[in-house]
Amino acid sequence: MLIYYANIPEESVYFVTRLETSPYSGLFYANIFLNFVLPFLLLMTRDAKRHMSMLKVVCPIVIFGHWLDFYLMVTPGVMKAEGGFGLLEIGLAFVFLSAFMYVMYNALAKAPLMAKNHPMLEESMHHHI
Repeated sequence: MLIYYANIPEESVYFVTRLETSPYSGLFYANIFLNFVLPFLLLMTRDAKRHMSMLKVVCPIVIFGHWLDFYLMVTPGVMKAEGGFGLLEIGLAFVFLSAFMYVMYNALAKAPLMAKNHPMLEESMHHHI
């Protein structure tokens, strides 16, 4: 919509290659569904945003959707029509996920997760909406 409104048609080549090339057209629509439609529908109600169980469902969907978005930004420009989604992409995602989890858990193990001697700590622990 922004490309149409701003009158910059040279940017539409980005979307045309992703819509017309065989391995990317399905992923392009899945990207729209995972990054906009599904989180919008799941988090539409006020109650859904307040329950941790719903957020635990939506967060991995959004993270995978963003990963797919970056995949679609890079791969069609580099690999053209020979690109695809295979074991290399899945393995690389697991490598980065394991590196992220190692750094995160290592940092969390060194720092206290609750503030010490905070004057409002007891009140915030028993706060209910």
